Amino acid sequence: MSDTYYNERLALYEGLGSDEKAAAAAGRLWVLDPDSLRFKHGATLGELKIPYHLGSRDEACLQQAVFGLAALLKMRFEPDSGRPPEGGSASEMEPPAKLPPRTYRTDIFIEGSVERAVALEALASAPHVDSAILHNWLAPDGPGRRLIHWTAAVVEKSLRDETRHGTGEETAYITLLAGLKSLKRHKDRLKDFRIKGFSYEKLDLAVGLTCFAAWRHALARLFARLRRDKAPYHSDRAEMLLTTAVVPRAFLSIPPNLVSSSLNPYAINDETVKAIEAFAPETKDIKEWPAVDELAAGLAERIIRKPSLRAVVKNQGEVTRLRALVRRYLFDHDVPGLEVHERLYEIYGDDRHIRNLLADDDLYEGFIDALEGLKPHFAKDRRRVAGITALVDSLRRFKKGFFGRLLSGKQQQALDAAAVVRGYLAYRLDEHVDRYAAPMRLYLTDRRGEFDEKMLVNEYNRGRLYRFSDDDIAVLKTLTVNMEGQLFIDLKDFTKKTLKVKEIAMAEFLRDHFYTPIIEASLRYGGRGGPGSDESQSIRLTNLPGDAAIFSGSVAGLVSLAQDIQKIIRRYREKLQKRLPPVDEEELLDAVHKRFEAKKAGIDERLDAVGKMGDKKEADRERARLRSEMRRLEDAYRDEIEAAITREMEAGLFISYGVKAETLVLKASREFKEPVKVSIGEKINEACRGTNRNPHVRAKLEILIEKERLGAGSRRLKYPFDVYIDRVINFRMPPELDSKIEDLLSGRGGPMDLGAMAKSAARQFYSDLKRLADGASPSSLAHLMLSTDIYNRGQALSEEALKAYINETRGTKFFFRKTVALSQLHEAMRNAYFFPYDPLELCFGIERVEGVEFVEGFLKHGEVTFKGFETTEPTVVYEMLDREGDLFKSIMLYHFKEWYDQALSAEETSSQKNSNRLA
Repeated sequence: MSDTYYNERLALYEGLGSDEKAAAAAGRLWVLDPDSLRFKHGATLGELKIPYHLGSRDEACLQQAVFGLAALLKMRFEPDSGRPPEGGSASEMEPPAKLPPRTYRTDIFIEGSVERAVALEALASAPHVDSAILHNWLAPDGPGRRLIHWTAAVVEKSLRDETRHGTGEETAYITLLAGLKSLKRHKDRLKDFRIKGFSYEKLDLAVGLTCFAAWRHALARLFARLRRDKAPYHSDRAEMLLTTAVVPRAFLSIPPNLVSSSLNPYAINDETVKAIEAFAPETKDIKEWPAVDELAAGLAERIIRKPSLRAVVKNQGEVTRLRALVRRYLFDHDVPGLEVHERLYEIYGDDRHIRNLLADDDLYEGFIDALEGLKPHFAKDRRRVAGITALVDSLRRFKKGFFGRLLSGKQQQALDAAAVVRGYLAYRLDEHVDRYAAPMRLYLTDRRGEFDEKMLVNEYNRGRLYRFSDDDIAVLKTLTVNMEGQLFIDLKDFTKKTLKVKEIAMAEFLRDHFYTPIIEASLRYGGRGGPGSDESQSIRLTNLPGDAAIFSGSVAGLVSLAQDIQKIIRRYREKLQKRLPPVDEEELLDAVHKRFEAKKAGIDERLDAVGKMGDKKEADRERARLRSEMRRLEDAYRDEIEAAITREMEAGLFISYGVKAETLVLKASREFKEPVKVSIGEKINEACRGTNRNPHVRAKLEILIEKERLGAGSRRLKYPFDVYIDRVINFRMPPELDSKIEDLLSGRGGPMDLGAMAKSAARQFYSDLKRLADGASPSSLAHLMLSTDIYNRGQALSEEALKAYINETRGTKFFFRKTVALSQLHEAMRNAYFFPYDPLELCFGIERVEGVEFVEGFLKHGEVTFKGFETTEPTVVYEMLDREGDLFKSIMLYHFKEWYDQALSAEETSSQKNSNRLA
């Protein structure tokens, strides 16, 4: 409804923050910042040009919205014309074969739909349109409905793009300005249309205000959904900016005609505007943003006290109230073809007809009698008869009030003045907004009229042209991509299993269940399956070395592929196990632990018995022998653990991020007939190292778990992750001992002084320990080798890759970090799992798709210095938590909602502070 618009508008303006009001008064809210633009011509506003174009389908959508509505109006007001208006093609018009009779019934629109909201507002504020026209325009395949969906889609895409790049550029606002400019360009072509008895001014109002209603409600529904879904790319500032920038006059080629009649969004006409402006000139040029409600109330009181102005406002109020009576009746009870209803259409659509009716008593009474005469025709339709009776009674009461009885006194004057003043203030504030937003539209330069299709593509590919569309193509193409992600997937254990089956059969098995599914999965993220292909914002297969694969490209695509690969590997493992002898990892490890405990217990018993021996020398020799046996047992224990864990069929996956790999092309020669492409890059090597499964690291983990199980008295305690990082300590023998130890191993050489050899090694060992205690770096030690390494049988990525992933997807996902002490975890989790770290450093990403939230989690494991990267900074490693794993399900069950709510609350507080700062 028209009164709904101006009241909503004033509520929006009243709700601006103090900083936003100051910026609004100065116009800064709607002025582009040239420095924030990713591409432009000119450094200042005076020189600014922003080149853009719309996609061809997007242009067609706007064309058909404008010309389709024009065609329907031509069919209504020139029904005998069987051709489209001049200047528009038949494809642009898309008129129906036959337009139903004129009606204002609104029950033909689905309750609660955006189409109904658009229709109600257009009928209440856009002259010359009716329900039959709007029903065709807003049909499921109608151009109006496509315009609504396009508006929401293109703005939402731009909001994602704006959030993802985070450069400060208000991309969604630029998109809005470009869309409005292109829509008006198509509307300007209506000047060439000829509709008999229907001027261009009327056509401008009908098409412009109807498109405004569609655009406004498309944005309103979009932002309501984004707020409901807590979309990460929604912000209060963006919503405020885009919502305030969409004003009725922006859709008109002749803005002054907006108030030629009071059938408009503000429910006031030009006479009223001029009268109030002359009385309160301070309202025309906004210097300070007003307290809207306070200003409206004060201005209404002043108007009532001035007789000449009171009469103008009284007349305007009476026109608006009578139109509202007619509107309510027509919306609920209209019947096409009735002569009396045709008269109602004239009254509803034209201020002059309302004034003539009110000024002529005989005409007024005759009209009421004609309405009464409808009752016999609908005697069986009680609802319609009740509607006619209600309208007649309202008209009679209205007439009494018009002549000074009932509510013709101060109460009615106050009500009329309040409504008129609020409409006027909304009109003036919208005019103020467009005073600053309109020049911004002029800074946008549409290249579609200047360049042919080939030139548009070339300019876009060079990063010199914005492209606004509702498809998946980027708004602005990045000129160069110097950074990218690398994914390495390695199935080390699977190769070992090929020895147990025929090689030909195994090759086919790898092809069918590993290579092909993974390459097919990569195609979903832009991978073309060919080595060396290069696509921005996508992924490509770089190499396929045996039982491994390397993919390069955007981290977002690689993370999604990693999740798919794990599902593929899971299926592959299940099928492979059916072909090979079954091996139960837990049974193997349990057997190793039991054998060790049994043998250790035997040695401990003999050590206890040594203490009871009478001969001290003999007891010392026996004790030394038993301790030596214990050391050999512990070494054997570690070896057996390593042997057990390397029997598992595991696949490690790691994603790194950094400088783009170089691709070398080896030309064909006598040795090979075809050119060979080779990708070389430090981050490929890092990703490869990240898939390592160091058995020493895993063995240390197993010992820690076993110790924890014994301490907790629970054999069911398990390690909940697929990645583990720990320090590996080795001792490099002194060179002088190397040859002697080799002789011992081979059985060569004569008697050796083993004690001297042991003392020499001990001295070197002690020397390194002392240096370490004095603060020497591990790399400077002569014999002790200290390093960290990884055991990765799951999905891991570097911190750089995680940051790149967050940056690439922050337009669609909301991320937050959470550090939690083990004592804060639910008791069921502490009892079920062995956690080697305290606290846990977690990161979560949430994406909402059609009302369903998809959550992914990452755990920080620590730093590792990969082999060959000793001179660089250690790599910080995160694990991608398995969404099908027990730990992830436990987090979702016990903690996630609370953590998520805390993060959203913190984000809202931060967003409000930033909004105030930007304003």
